[in-house]
Amino acid sequence: MAARVVEALDPQRAGRVLGFLPSDHQVGILGVMSEEVRARVEAALAPAEKSYADRMLAFPESAVARLMTSRVWRMPLEATVGGALKALRDGADAIEVAQNCYVVNDLGRLKGVAALRDLAVADPARPLKDLMREDV
Repeated sequence: MAARVVEALDPQRAGRVLGFLPSDHQVGILGVMSEEVRARVEAALAPAEKSYADRMLAFPESAVARLMTSRVWRMPLEATVGGALKALRDGADAIEVAQNCYVVNDLGRLKGVAALRDLAVADPARPLKDLMREDV
Protein backbone atom coordinates (compact mmCIF):
# COMPACT_ATOMS: atom_id res chain seq x y z
CA MET A 1 0.00 0.00 0.00
CA ALA A 2 2.80 2.41 0.91
CA ALA A 3 4.54 1.74 -2.39
CA ARG A 4 1.36 2.57 -4.30
CA VAL A 5 1.01 5.85 -2.42
CA VAL A 6 4.65 6.78 -3.10
CA GLU A 7 4.34 5.74 -6.75
CA ALA A 8 1.40 8.15 -7.17
CA LEU A 9 3.56 11.12 -6.14
CA ASP A 10 5.81 13.00 -8.49
CA PRO A 11 9.39 11.65 -8.14
CA GLN A 12 10.75 14.72 -6.29
CA ARG A 13 8.02 14.56 -3.68
CA ALA A 14 8.37 10.78 -3.41
CA GLY A 15 12.09 11.21 -2.73
CA ARG A 16 11.37 13.74 0.02
CA VAL A 17 8.73 11.48 1.60
CA LEU A 18 11.08 8.48 1.58
CA GLY A 19 13.80 10.64 3.15
CA PHE A 20 11.70 10.89 6.31
CA LEU A 21 11.36 7.13 6.71
CA PRO A 22 13.72 4.68 8.41
CA SER A 23 15.98 2.92 5.93
CA ASP A 24 14.29 -0.47 6.31
CA HIS A 25 10.94 1.11 5.39
CA GLN A 26 12.53 2.86 2.40
CA VAL A 27 13.96 -0.44 1.17
CA GLY A 28 10.66 -2.23 1.73
CA ILE A 29 8.79 0.33 -0.34
CA LEU A 30 11.39 0.57 -3.11
CA GLY A 31 11.71 -3.21 -3.24
CA VAL A 32 8.12 -3.77 -4.36
CA MET A 33 8.12 -1.08 -7.06
CA SER A 34 8.72 -1.88 -10.70
CA GLU A 35 12.29 -1.15 -11.80
CA GLU A 36 11.10 1.73 -13.99
CA VAL A 37 9.20 3.49 -11.19
CA ARG A 38 11.92 2.75 -8.66
CA ALA A 39 14.54 4.32 -10.95
CA ARG A 40 12.49 7.54 -11.19
CA VAL A 41 12.00 7.72 -7.44
CA GLU A 42 15.63 6.84 -6.64
CA ALA A 43 16.78 9.64 -8.96
CA ALA A 44 15.14 12.08 -6.54
CA LEU A 45 16.88 10.66 -3.46
CA ALA A 46 19.98 12.24 -2.00
CA PRO A 47 23.07 10.43 -3.39
CA ALA A 48 23.92 8.87 -0.02
CA GLU A 49 20.35 7.60 0.45
CA LYS A 50 20.25 6.18 -3.08
CA SER A 51 23.57 4.43 -2.57
CA TYR A 52 22.39 2.97 0.73
CA ALA A 53 19.06 1.82 -0.76
CA ASP A 54 20.83 0.22 -3.74
CA ARG A 55 23.18 -1.64 -1.41
CA MET A 56 20.28 -2.96 0.68
CA LEU A 57 18.19 -3.87 -2.38
CA ALA A 58 21.09 -5.96 -3.69
CA PHE A 59 20.29 -8.49 -0.95
CA PRO A 60 17.59 -11.08 -1.62
CA GLU A 61 14.10 -10.07 -0.49
CA SER A 62 14.14 -12.62 2.35
CA ALA A 63 17.58 -11.56 3.65
CA VAL A 64 17.72 -10.13 7.16
CA ALA A 65 20.11 -7.46 5.85
CA ARG A 66 17.12 -5.68 4.31
CA LEU A 67 15.75 -5.16 7.81
CA MET A 68 19.00 -3.99 9.37
CA THR A 69 20.71 -0.64 9.32
CA SER A 70 24.37 0.26 9.50
CA ARG A 71 23.43 3.74 10.68
CA VAL A 72 24.13 2.98 14.31
CA TRP A 73 25.81 5.00 17.03
CA ARG A 74 29.37 3.73 17.32
CA MET A 75 32.40 5.14 19.07
CA PRO A 76 36.07 4.18 19.42
CA LEU A 77 37.22 2.34 22.53
CA GLU A 78 39.20 5.41 23.68
CA ALA A 79 36.17 7.76 23.67
CA THR A 80 34.60 9.35 26.72
CA VAL A 81 30.94 9.58 27.67
CA GLY A 82 30.95 13.27 26.77
CA GLY A 83 32.51 12.54 23.38
CA ALA A 84 29.92 9.85 22.68
CA LEU A 85 27.01 12.13 23.57
CA LYS A 86 28.48 14.93 21.43
CA ALA A 87 28.83 12.51 18.50
CA LEU A 88 25.18 11.52 18.93
CA ARG A 89 24.07 15.16 18.91
CA ASP A 90 26.29 16.05 15.94
CA GLY A 91 25.30 12.98 13.94
CA ALA A 92 21.61 12.94 14.79
CA ASP A 93 20.60 12.91 11.12
CA ALA A 94 23.00 10.08 10.24
CA ILE A 95 22.36 7.85 13.25
CA GLU A 96 19.19 5.84 12.92
CA VAL A 97 19.54 3.60 15.99
CA ALA A 98 20.69 5.18 19.25
CA GLN A 99 19.40 3.07 22.14
CA ASN A 100 22.93 1.75 22.53
CA CYS A 101 26.36 3.09 21.74
CA TYR A 102 28.46 0.39 20.11
CA VAL A 103 32.09 0.62 21.20
CA VAL A 104 34.54 -0.59 18.56
CA ASN A 105 38.30 -1.07 18.29
CA ASP A 106 40.57 0.40 15.59
CA LEU A 107 39.48 -2.34 13.16
CA GLY A 108 35.80 -1.56 13.71
CA ARG A 109 35.20 -4.76 15.67
CA LEU A 110 32.66 -4.65 18.47
CA LYS A 111 34.23 -4.53 21.92
CA GLY A 112 31.24 -3.51 24.03
CA VAL A 113 27.89 -1.80 24.31
CA ALA A 114 26.84 1.14 26.47
CA ALA A 115 23.17 1.99 26.91
CA LEU A 116 22.07 5.55 26.18
CA ARG A 117 20.32 5.62 29.55
CA ASP A 118 23.62 4.89 31.35
CA LEU A 119 25.53 7.43 29.28
CA ALA A 120 22.94 10.15 29.92
CA VAL A 121 23.57 10.08 33.67
CA ALA A 122 27.31 9.31 33.68
CA ASP A 123 30.17 11.74 34.21
CA PRO A 124 31.08 13.16 30.76
CA ALA A 125 34.80 12.58 31.46
CA ARG A 126 34.31 8.87 32.18
CA PRO A 127 35.83 6.55 29.55
CA LEU A 128 33.30 4.45 27.62
CA LYS A 129 35.37 1.32 28.25
CA ASP A 130 34.65 1.70 31.99
CA LEU A 131 30.90 1.85 31.39
CA MET A 132 30.34 -0.59 28.53
CA ARG A 133 29.17 -4.19 28.77
CA GLU A 134 31.70 -6.50 27.17
CA ASP A 135 29.60 -9.67 27.21
CA VAL A 136 27.56 -8.84 24.14
